Amino acid sequence: MPNGSVTTNRAQSPTPRKDVGSILRETREALQHLETANRSQTQMPLRLVGWSAIMIATILILQSLVATVDLFGSGHHLRVPELGLINGLLILICGLAMLPERNQNSTVVKSAMLVICVVTSLIAMILNGALTALFLSSMFVLVHIMLTPYRALWFSVGMVLLIIPIAVIFLDHEGLYLIARFLVGALITLVIMQVLMRYISRTNHISMTVTDNLSKLAVQLDEELLQSNQARETATVTDAGTGLLNAFGFEAAIGEALADQPYGKRRFLLAINFQRLEEFNAILSINERAFILQCLIARLRDMAGTESLLARTGRDEFALLLPHTDADDGLMMRSIGTIQDVLRRPLISTSNTVLPAPAIGVAVWPDDSEDSVELLSRAEIALQRAYGAKQSLPVRYRQHMQDEHIDYKTLSSDIAAAIDMDEFEMYFQPILDLQTGRLQKAEALIRWNHPTRGFLVPARFIPLAESSGQIVAITDWVLDHVLIQLREWRDKLSPDFQISINMPSAYLEYCVENEEKMLARFMAMQIPSRALIIEITEGSLLNMTPEMMRIIAILESIGFQLAMDDFGVGYSNLSQLERLPLTYLKIDKSFVDGIEGSMQKLAICRAIIRIGHELGIRVVAEGIESVGQEKLLHEAGCDFGQGYLFAKPMPAEDFTGFLLEQMPQGISS
Repeated sequence: MPNGSVTTNRAQSPTPRKDVGSILRETREALQHLETANRSQTQMPLRLVGWSAIMIATILILQSLVATVDLFGSGHHLRVPELGLINGLLILICGLAMLPERNQNSTVVKSAMLVICVVTSLIAMILNGALTALFLSSMFVLVHIMLTPYRALWFSVGMVLLIIPIAVIFLDHEGLYLIARFLVGALITLVIMQVLMRYISRTNHISMTVTDNLSKLAVQLDEELLQSNQARETATVTDAGTGLLNAFGFEAAIGEALADQPYGKRRFLLAINFQRLEEFNAILSINERAFILQCLIARLRDMAGTESLLARTGRDEFALLLPHTDADDGLMMRSIGTIQDVLRRPLISTSNTVLPAPAIGVAVWPDDSEDSVELLSRAEIALQRAYGAKQSLPVRYRQHMQDEHIDYKTLSSDIAAAIDMDEFEMYFQPILDLQTGRLQKAEALIRWNHPTRGFLVPARFIPLAESSGQIVAITDWVLDHVLIQLREWRDKLSPDFQISINMPSAYLEYCVENEEKMLARFMAMQIPSRALIIEITEGSLLNMTPEMMRIIAILESIGFQLAMDDFGVGYSNLSQLERLPLTYLKIDKSFVDGIEGSMQKLAICRAIIRIGHELGIRVVAEGIESVGQEKLLHEAGCDFGQGYLFAKPMPAEDFTGFLLEQMPQGISS
């Protein structure tokens, strides 16, 4: 990066923000400084005391010099004027000592100056007589400068009370008259200094009161900050909804728990996911969800015991560290299977029955890892295997799962590159009218020509794309390519031809967030809206929000036709058929398989066809592989059929040839 750029960035960088703790510490320090300043302000600042002492000393020296010059005119009342000079010079030296800003001996200097004033003044009074009282006013000012008003008052009164008896003993009538006159001036000075200094003290008292209140507020803030930090630390390691440890707190807790394990003992770590809870969340109220969650936690605690460690690591995921044991894997896996059976039992709320469908992954310390974080990661890898394979039993972690997990992550990162490199390819499977045999529609199916893994079917990467959030980008890619191909076939071969595409619930959520962009895209298709059939799986209906239902209604109002895919294997009820603007209902392949030898499956197919027709919905049967299946479905009144009996999914080029072959048989035009 160029130097100029660096300089600009630094110049524009904001001032770093301070945390509350730093602000509180600085506030506390500032308050301490303020308290110190307030205490010092009950007296005058040291430098001011020094300059005042210098001024007083100067006056004393000048008075003493005048008295020395006027020695013979003063008579016996001023016999030793040199004492005034000595007193003034000593006070001058003390004043000069107070001028440095950081004088560490201020108390000593003040005390020395006070002693000098008192002693020399008393000696001067005894030796010189009444004229020494002339210095009382200056001494009172000096005392008030150095002491608090209360102490200065008592000191001054004490000096007056001390001077009076000494004057009576040592002075004659004329000297007593002079000293009385000097005392009146000194007392006036005392009153003035008391008023002035008490006013200053009252102002400082207000300041100190404010400081005291600020100090109390700082203490309260300190306490609240401590409580806030404690609450934040608790929130960091606990789950707000349940009070259990969260993932972060659990990692720290199992680290401590595993560090104190007896030699030769093992601990089993369970990662648990309730697969069906997410599907039921859309139909459960907030109170019902909370009730179901608390019931599951109670079951986990009852089965785990008090020595276990339980945490909520995700919305529907939990982690459980069982007590140490020396039991073998077989016995422990059977015990964990019992826990899973208990968790699998239905939960009944006020208006719904919920099947939790727990999946459990198991990792063992120290067999699988001695590191707590790695152990939890491996339990989650085993959980993914149990979840993906729809296992009804707990899955124990094995080393090969780690390799597969890495492969899974690698494949996830390859998806983004596949879109950019155009590695995906669209295949199309014909949908025929079972009553006329005419080819009218096709289902678009995506395939992945991976550069190193070869040809990948949707089951290999679509679940991964859904979990990683890349399904939206893939659906966009599918829409772009299907619309181009559909426009070509309608222009060149059949103007009424339709193609159905699968629209995941995640893409409907994307449309909710980008409604204007979605509408603009569909309105600019350059083909009739009814040419595109949007398929939604029955299982995704449980996650359908009102906003997503509104998007579906908008698409239907524009002219798009809607189909429910995999009907019969999801968890919806018949009310879904009534509230959705469906045009087609697709019977899942699992009901068509074995229809020739199973009266139950045939009855289910007939019921679905009958319900669809009574609701004005046309029915498509998926997975037809034999003539017998086609015949039974035709007799049951099924409208359309799709399966290997007619054709396997094929690339667009091959499907074009298939369309041309079907044209003599009456392809719609």
